[in-house]
Amino acid sequence: MCDASNARHGATLIQIRSVLFMGGCWSQLRALVALAIRNWLQG
Repeated sequence: MCDASNARHGATLIQIRSVLFMGGCWSQLRALVALAIRNWLQG
């Protein structure tokens, strides 16, 4: 369970890094950050 959560969290971090790198939509970035924080707190 924890391993799957960590893997999902890692994928989310990669997505955030990609959005940051592309300088993309900030609302989407904020949503991804919120998801990452929620997953981290649950994990």
